[in-house]
Amino acid sequence: SANAGITLSAATLVPGGQLTVTGTGFKPGSKASFTLHSTPVLLGTATADARGVVTLQVTLPVDVAPGEHSIVIDGVGVDGKSRQVSASLTITAAATAAVTTASSTQAAGDDLASTGANATKLGGMAVLLLIAGAVVFAVTRRRAASH
Repeated sequence: SANAGITLSAATLVPGGQLTVTGTGFKPGSKASFTLHSTPVLLGTATADARGVVTLQVTLPVDVAPGEHSIVIDGVGVDGKSRQVSASLTITAAATAAVTTASSTQAAGDDLASTGANATKLGGMAVLLLIAGAVVFAVTRRRAASH
């Protein structure tokens, strides 16, 4: 079959979903690359173990378009020749995609990091405005006292 030598942990995923890709029949110790196709996106590389198995755990890009895609593993076969295996993957634009992305982002702490950066900028601006206000107050008070 077309999928001989490759297995995916899921046949259907949402953008940003988790996927484990496993390929067999690769030369032990050789490197293999894992690519998401339609518009090719390199997902990563793995080194074949003593049994010739390559495995990659990956999070799909959040901007991958819904539709039919394929995962392709390119490497060196046990016979020393190039080996390519592929499997189909369907990306859905489910409403849960936004929820999944938001919850995984919060779990990773990304939201907190960006909020902290904005708070730092706003805090810096507030301090500058307070200093400027104090200077203006002091100058006007001195003028009033000297009259």
